[in-house]
Amino acid sequence: DQSAKPPLLKQLLMACAKNFCRLITYLFYLVLFLAGLASVILGGVYFGLFAKKGIKAPVFVPVLLIFGAFVIVVNLIGCCGSRRNSRVALALYMILTTLSIIAQACFAAVIFAKPSLVAGYLETEESNEMDSMLKNPGASAGTMMAIVVGFQILTIVVVAMFRTMVTGEEADEEDYWNKVQAEKGEKRKEMAYEKSKTDFEMKAREKVAKLEKKNKKKGKL
Repeated sequence: DQSAKPPLLKQLLMACAKNFCRLITYLFYLVLFLAGLASVILGGVYFGLFAKKGIKAPVFVPVLLIFGAFVIVVNLIGCCGSRRNSRVALALYMILTTLSIIAQACFAAVIFAKPSLVAGYLETEESNEMDSMLKNPGASAGTMMAIVVGFQILTIVVVAMFRTMVTGEEADEEDYWNKVQAEKGEKRKEMAYEKSKTDFEMKAREKVAKLEKKNKKKGKL
């Protein structure tokens, strides 16, 4: 029932706000997706460095790999939720991201509170820049983790805002807008038909007038 619909201007503003918010969520999804990919790559680099030294990789290496894969999958879920206007998928994204933030906080607390858990694996005689990076993973991973957590918190806020705009009636709204566009198309066709009809009638009248003039001239002769 179109009479129950909000004014057209209000609907346009709501649609613009929703699409803008959706675009922002896509941007954050992309940033976090790349962060997850970087975490996987960083974990692979650490794993390779430990393997090169013949040292068993400490627990933070598989954690980086699992965390990166988890972030990638979760942001794919969020992207699908935003694309499909799924309140369930968006809620699942916010829950999983919140759990991820809690897990990262716990992991960071353990690493920074007890660095010996990592340093115990690194009893080597070499003392170069590579060993320094290995013995102090917080120098490289800590900054990245802080950035990721910040982006995750902002993403949860933006996704929550976008979720409030998702009414669950997007299919009906899309049908409504399709009907509006169809009606506009029909009106354009009617206007084009009326114009062509008017033009045809004008041309027909001009031809009749010309024929009448010719007939009058013949009658005079």
